Amino acid sequence: MRGFWSVPRPSAALATSEPITPTEDAAAEAVELYTADELVTGFVPARAQRLSDILNSAVSLLVLRPKRTDLREGGAQEVDATSMALPTSEILLAMPPQWISNPQLRVHHRRSRVRILTGRYEVVGSAHHLPGTTLDPYVLRTRIRFIAVTDATLRTTRQPWIERSAPVVLVNVGPIQELEQVITVA
Repeated sequence: MRGFWSVPRPSAALATSEPITPTEDAAAEAVELYTADELVTGFVPARAQRLSDILNSAVSLLVLRPKRTDLREGGAQEVDATSMALPTSEILLAMPPQWISNPQLRVHHRRSRVRILTGRYEVVGSAHHLPGTTLDPYVLRTRIRFIAVTDATLRTTRQPWIERSAPVVLVNVGPIQELEQVITVA
């Protein structure tokens, strides 16, 4: 029997701009999504794709069993319906589930140590970008919607104070206010 991650990835032609509908047996992965004013935690249906691929190709993301935390009102939590569709344009940051890809399928990227300000959040880590591209938010916007930052630290710049470390944080390139490249690693 095949494990979930051994299922072949679908081609780009199969990517949809609509969220998929959940099925009773659909595998789902935990995710944290940060918008301008709230934290949404829940599960996304796993479609044998990385969350970054889904966010870069979809207009909305289906979140199962969402729990919303309002960051403006001191962290009041409410449990919503069984699912919600969150427009990807509203997502500033996403913390995806662990994804280990086949090393032979990986694309060579340059890594640059960066500090990114977006909304109420500051992300420090290693941004992965294609060789020959710059880390200018305008240039990035023409190629992708979300950039991966690994070995990341996430902090809020105002109350309520949050500080988290994560292996990967996906940052929406559109609303970036400041992107400071500290050093190019490789």
